Amino acid sequence: TLGRVDHTFPAFNDGEPFPADHDRKHEINVVAQMNFGVWNIAATWVFASGKAYTAPESQYFVDMLDGQSFSYIHVSDKNANRLPDYQRLDLSASRKFESNSWSTEVGISVFNAYNYKNVWYREYNLDTYPVTVSDAVMLGFTPTFYVQVNLR
Repeated sequence: TLGRVDHTFPAFNDGEPFPADHDRKHEINVVAQMNFGVWNIAATWVFASGKAYTAPESQYFVDMLDGQSFSYIHVSDKNANRLPDYQRLDLSASRKFESNSWSTEVGISVFNAYNYKNVWYREYNLDTYPVTVSDAVMLGFTPTFYVQVNLR
């Protein structure tokens, strides 16, 4: 897909359009599945543009007359930044066993087979100087074994 999702609200962001949180300009999904007798082999590859996000740009403190101090965080324009591109390859293989009274499928699947570090969101620690930025990443290489039994 090739798409763009912008929001415009008169009372927000000075009425200027901004990318929606779920805006992804590009997304490609390639799926392949083959059956070899009782075996089923499948692969899915996903590539997508990074999601839009709003980042803090600076922080300053305001000293009040009563001695308290308040911090103010200045942020970028709404969703003006993009996370890195998202991609992953999922693989699976399964085999069926059957009899007159039951059928069983045994399989293995691997989520994110090449262990790509997809960024879920960014964290900013404003208590340090300079500000430290760390990425929270999604699941990496994740194998799953399963058994499914069906009675007839």
